[in-house]
Amino acid sequence: MLDNRAAEEHFAVLFPGKPIPAWAYETIKLFDDQRYDIRIDVVEIKTVPISRVVGTTHCNYGNKLTWLQMLTYATRHSNFRPDRFQGLLALDPTKLNFIRIDQTDEYYLCGDGNHRLTAFKLADVESIKCHVYIAFPKAKPVEPVFIESVQQNEKDKQSIFDWLARWRDLLPERFR
Repeated sequence: MLDNRAAEEHFAVLFPGKPIPAWAYETIKLFDDQRYDIRIDVVEIKTVPISRVVGTTHCNYGNKLTWLQMLTYATRHSNFRPDRFQGLLALDPTKLNFIRIDQTDEYYLCGDGNHRLTAFKLADVESIKCHVYIAFPKAKPVEPVFIESVQQNEKDKQSIFDWLARWRDLLPERFR
């Protein structure tokens, strides 16, 4: 587990006197692309509430860092220096792409923009307008269901062979 002290100190420099929100200590979720199909033909330009963004597709951050730890442990964390932070907030949010899981209100950042997203979240930006792709749960493969035991199957095989033998004896010679 990473230490939060450096990130807490950095937060205090960026936001003097502001308390650290409880959600900043939540681990960034990693989008599980094995469980979902992303429909690239179903894209919406939508206003996304930043509070509904719970994760990312980036494997270096998802399930590894909290939102607060992005300030000090993320690659290129120099983006969060006080002299650069306002520039990070000024970047165009419409360039960000999100994935929304169908029939939920959970959004995941897709691709570039993890630093911008973290800056927007920590600076209390309420929402941004961006592209949203919809992810649908993958259909689960149908598993074969075996109702009868192996012994019953062996008994059935034997009875089928008996049945065929009886019919063979009953059929006239010309049909054999």
